Amino acid sequence: MKKIALVFLIFLVIIAAAGCSSNSNPNKGINNASTPKATLVTYNIGDKVGVGNLTYTVNKIEKAEYVRNQYGSVKANGIFVTLNMTIENNGNDSTTISPDYAKIICSQGRTYTSDQFNSGYLNSNILVQKILPKHLVSGQALYDVRRGITCNLQVTDNPKGGNTQLISLGTI
Repeated sequence: MKKIALVFLIFLVIIAAAGCSSNSNPNKGINNASTPKATLVTYNIGDKVGVGNLTYTVNKIEKAEYVRNQYGSVKANGIFVTLNMTIENNGNDSTTISPDYAKIICSQGRTYTSDQFNSGYLNSNILVQKILPKHLVSGQALYDVRRGITCNLQVTDNPKGGNTQLISLGTI
């Protein structure tokens, strides 16, 4: 009986040692800092950029210290960047675009969201639109950013964890 217990104990030790061997990887399939991530392609102004069911095109970029309309003007804290854009909904359901769908990311890692407070000075704020299926809308997005930064526009199909792409805006 003692012999069977001893063999059983040795068997358990061998199983435990095999489970702790350096060949096993308990983090298999988990992305960590040492695992290379897929790099995003950076598109240019004028490119059609597909993200999920949406296609973004930045047609033109304008920079100014002030934005104006017939009722007045306002001065930027840094510099205003107005993006003339088109967004197309290629899906089968309506999509409501909000400011979180398009953010400016600068080379220092700062994120700038659309300036909704001063967007009333625009002809058409594209970042507060409902887009019907198989339709497109054109309009503008306004950002107040720091001068002299190099940045990209990050666009998404879902601001709560969807796909993203980058569009180079160059140095502002």
